[in-house]
Amino acid sequence: MSTKLSHTISGVDTAAPLHAALISRHVVPGYVPDVLYLGKTMDSWPWPRKLNVHYEEVKRESNEWFFAFHPFTPKSLAAFERCDFEEVRVGCDLMNLFFLIDEYTDRQPLDVVKGTCDIVLDALNNPEKPRPEGEILVGPVAQQFWQNAIKHSTPEARRFFLHTFKLYLDSVITQADDRDKNYIRTIQEYIDMRRDNIGLRPSIFIGTMKLDMPAAVWDHRYLLDLENIISDFNAFDNDMVSFNKEQASDDAECNIVTVIMHSLQTDYIGAIEWIVREHKRLQRVFLELAATLPQRLREDGVEVRPRIEEQLALYVEHLAQWPRANKQWSFESGRYFGDKGLEIQETRLVRKLPKRATDENKLGLPQATVIITIPTVEVC
Repeated sequence: MSTKLSHTISGVDTAAPLHAALISRHVVPGYVPDVLYLGKTMDSWPWPRKLNVHYEEVKRESNEWFFAFHPFTPKSLAAFERCDFEEVRVGCDLMNLFFLIDEYTDRQPLDVVKGTCDIVLDALNNPEKPRPEGEILVGPVAQQFWQNAIKHSTPEARRFFLHTFKLYLDSVITQADDRDKNYIRTIQEYIDMRRDNIGLRPSIFIGTMKLDMPAAVWDHRYLLDLENIISDFNAFDNDMVSFNKEQASDDAECNIVTVIMHSLQTDYIGAIEWIVREHKRLQRVFLELAATLPQRLREDGVEVRPRIEEQLALYVEHLAQWPRANKQWSFESGRYFGDKGLEIQETRLVRKLPKRATDENKLGLPQATVIITIPTVEVC
């Protein structure tokens, strides 16, 4: 059974079919229905899905290197093998490193997370230093990733990567501190933290490692504005698709959906409305700023020679590809939806997963009782 959506979701085609369980609702703060609707955020984004022509070959090489470390338990390995990574060798290696850091820090106490992040940072800052015997795998994996990346990148790109990767690691530590304290941030506090935590800025390195833009350009506030917008896109979209898995594990405090419900005293659909509306607003800001970036830099006193202008165009193109790649990966990789990803991408509907270990709900979210036949997907 399907019907038309009568409760407006800003920026989304309100004529799109949507199940009656989501219509004419009475808002109960924190309420999460049994049917989760994933808002349309990228339907008007002008950059289409692309796949690097060298992907299959390079993915195989990267996986051979990575799996030689035997990094995962059988359960974690099963989840990893459902994931695909786009870009060339350094990009594949970096995605593997991100995955491994997440494996070692997810739901761990603050002292463990801090120790892990310190090891990673030391390995990156000292690529030739022998790693201690018996060190956890993130150390040698990070070091070998960086030893290879150094060979293919400019000093300017490496400086940017090391700076932004440290910010990412700092945010992982902050997230662990919040988790230990059961602290739910305000919307702005969350966005400020998540912009580093989502890892977009160091990931820009994948497509910009050959650029030699000076620090006056790399570090300019206009470029930071563009990076923050794309980070917000990735964080919002990632949080939407991961919320179901996280709420089932009572681990959803660090998620924009929870943050909005808590801060605005709204329900799940209200949070999705907010995300879609903010996504559309930020898309307009990005497109306007990207189109006028060289001119704005010159007006701000930055020298933009023709070579730098060409590099800025490559930078913007790579940056703009990220939210599309992130969105498609969420549905195609199997990480969140198993083999139902393309179906769920079309319907935007998924059944809420039951609580895993306990009925206790530390967020105090009311439970729904809607019954409907839609995909139920549980991915560890």
